[in-house]
Amino acid sequence: MKIFFRISKSTIINIKEIDNVIPLFKGIMHVKMKNGLESNISRKYLPTFKKHIGL
Repeated sequence: MKIFFRISKSTIINIKEIDNVIPLFKGIMHVKMKNGLESNISRKYLPTFKKHIGL
């Protein structure tokens, strides 16, 4: 299983460091990391992201 995953063109995250994932409007999801950083998961990368984390 991959540990690092691209969630947008400019952002790569460590899946083990995710604190929570929040669904937003229009199919976008918001991710909060354990260190306090936050970012949106773009719709382009969302299907693969869901597959990797088991959603």
